[in-house]
Amino acid sequence: MAKTSQEIEKEFIEGLTLSTGQNLNRWMDKIKNCGLDKRNDIIAWLKESNNFGHMNAGLLVGIYLNGGKPVYGSDQVLLENQFAKNEDMKPLYTTLINAIINWDNEISIVIKKTYV
Repeated sequence: MAKTSQEIEKEFIEGLTLSTGQNLNRWMDKIKNCGLDKRNDIIAWLKESNNFGHMNAGLLVGIYLNGGKPVYGSDQVLLENQFAKNEDMKPLYTTLINAIINWDNEISIVIKKTYV
């Protein structure tokens, strides 16, 4: 079975110090002080100046833009973030999920960054 986004992000964070010599907090400081503010510019800087691969640079910038916290750390936080600007959609989501679970209680509901 393929790894989930949460598993990939967790492994990345756990291996960051070993692979780069600097922990997550130090990388957050480096990004903050790099003088760049656009996602793609920071990714390019990480790749060009710090030898990150594209996926790892994207993971690190995602964490940075999430206030230094893992993006995929909690399903509840992912869900709350999805409804942050569309709170009026939450009752529809709840009704739909409940109907699906009532129809088949063995179904798996997987929450992603931008969809369920």
